[in-house]
Amino acid sequence: MKEKFLEFFKSTDKDGQLIYRQAIREMLLADEISLDIDYGHVRSFDPDLAEEVIQNPKQAIDEASLAINDLLRLEGEEPLEEVHARFKGLPKLTGIRAIRAKDIGSLLMVEGVVTRVTDVKPELSEAIYTCERCGETIGVIQTGNRIKTPALCENRSCASRGPFTLVGEESKFTDWQSARIQEKPETLRGGMMPVYINAILREDTVEKVQPGNRATLTGILKATQPIQKGRTSGTVLEKHIEVNYIESQERGIEEIEVTKQDMVEIEKLSKDPLICHRIMRSIAPSIWGYDPIKEAIALQLFSGKYRLLPDGTWQRGNINILLIGDPGAGKSALLIYTRNLAPRAVYASGRSSSAAGLTAAVLRDEMSLGFVLEAGALVLADGGIACLDEFEKMNETDRAAIHEIMEQGTLSIAKAGIVATLNARTSVLAAANPKFGRFDSYRSLGDQIDLPPTILSRFDLIFPIRDVPKEDKDRMIAQHILRFRSMPEEGMKQDIDPDLLRKYVSYARKNINPTICQEAAKRMEDFYADMRRGGAEGTNPVPVTPRQLESIVRLSEARSRMRLASEVSVEDVDRAIDLMEYCLRNVGIDPETGKMDIDKMLTGKFKSQWDRLANLSDLIKDLCQKHGGLVPVDEILERAQEQGIDAKDANRLISEMKRKGDLYEPKFGYLSRA
Repeated sequence: MKEKFLEFFKSTDKDGQLIYRQAIREMLLADEISLDIDYGHVRSFDPDLAEEVIQNPKQAIDEASLAINDLLRLEGEEPLEEVHARFKGLPKLTGIRAIRAKDIGSLLMVEGVVTRVTDVKPELSEAIYTCERCGETIGVIQTGNRIKTPALCENRSCASRGPFTLVGEESKFTDWQSARIQEKPETLRGGMMPVYINAILREDTVEKVQPGNRATLTGILKATQPIQKGRTSGTVLEKHIEVNYIESQERGIEEIEVTKQDMVEIEKLSKDPLICHRIMRSIAPSIWGYDPIKEAIALQLFSGKYRLLPDGTWQRGNINILLIGDPGAGKSALLIYTRNLAPRAVYASGRSSSAAGLTAAVLRDEMSLGFVLEAGALVLADGGIACLDEFEKMNETDRAAIHEIMEQGTLSIAKAGIVATLNARTSVLAAANPKFGRFDSYRSLGDQIDLPPTILSRFDLIFPIRDVPKEDKDRMIAQHILRFRSMPEEGMKQDIDPDLLRKYVSYARKNINPTICQEAAKRMEDFYADMRRGGAEGTNPVPVTPRQLESIVRLSEARSRMRLASEVSVEDVDRAIDLMEYCLRNVGIDPETGKMDIDKMLTGKFKSQWDRLANLSDLIKDLCQKHGGLVPVDEILERAQEQGIDAKDANRLISEMKRKGDLYEPKFGYLSRA
């Protein structure tokens, strides 16, 4: 077999190029010890040799490695002490779920998501012992899970059974690392549990991946006895892959294969002047109405551009959307449909999700017995969409764990001595209920959103959904539901087939990187300056901040991608501004002043509320100085009413100041400043 590999390395391709002789020279120049071999080249050269690589991979890899050194000798080069042949590009991709006992001992290729990786440890490959009786040095090659010791001393005059002492500084070690590869979440449909397999990385394959990476690996399937409490027992074995070649995939949502026939359909769709409207209509057709929300979800699928700045920092391109509305309004249905449509998506419920499950967890690994980092749902959905239902029911500490993911697209972990930063460029589509379960028509919408401003400010678009009875609208909804129930095929008929739309999204995100023309940039600049002009005076609220401007940039780029356009047009910007204003009119309008105020999302209160709170605080301070500390509550309410603060609002503000510790009640009916 070694001679065949030697002939293969000497052979030329169809263009007469010495591919592998050149690759070996480049390997030497780069001071590397591994040669990547394309399996397709081996099969073209000798199908029998290629079959031998699959069926007898251990011998084939060893013989190919020896052939590399033989070729170096023939060309007058010094052979390498350590060299490895690594095969890639196998014709068949084996699903992790499809691995069976017949595959043991064969070479196979799998792909999935790396969920955990151990630290790199030294593995004993050759142990050097000394005989304590005669001092003889003995080398023992190590195989298996337990250290092997010499049976007899090799010195014939001694030939004792020991004792032997391990000489660690003279023994040979190799780098060892364990990783866990799990099925990709987008391949799991119908509530299937994900299947994983452990992989063993050695030498220069270590540290090629980190948790959350998509990886393709080629290796030998092995079966070993599980170790339980230090002992091996049972006839049921654990399977793992001895990795020969591993490659981290940097591709994201664009992993879907697009054929030539698909390209014809995609080009045809992109030339339709109503393509944006058709894509919007294809989002959740079983739900009537909600055109602005469906348009926003469509833009979220396409996403804006990620930008790597010269200083090494990222500007996120993912779009975050919050749906907050009455029960039965179809929020969960929109999330589930998005999960099924998006090329890469995960779905989680706030009631049953923890911070570790969403971000990352530190666990003890059963193979290395050390602490390892295991990626959570948002890290696994890197480059896709995370659909989070019942968002308001999440524990506050759990919800705070996703702040960094929503803004920076990364996840920083510092637990159990593990300090790492993982990629989590995930768009968040969240759904929540109002503070009191249902919107109250007598309260402002902003006051009924029971989420802290730290998380609200990270959403690009916030859509309140109110279930207000209206006969014409109610009849249309009823007709739509009944038509879907009686004729489901007609009711679910989509303008664009879901599979084609998924490929359209994948192609756009992979190939379209629109630039912003001068006219579009000027339109954004004018909108931002005009909106901010009203807040230039200290008495007026600030309507928008740079965060909203960045949101408009992302929305405009997403709409440009939707048209497969290389440049963002003024029309794209106008539509993004319309969506932004639609959300601000519903959430950011102060009911007292009627003016647009972004403070509600940034600080939790409108500017008018902050002004009243400041006025009341100053009033109490003056009264405390006047009365020597204790102030009657009745006098505070009376003076507040004189300044235009309603008694009900004053009581509410006093209660809030007491809760924060700014005021306390030393005796009934009297207040004092803390």
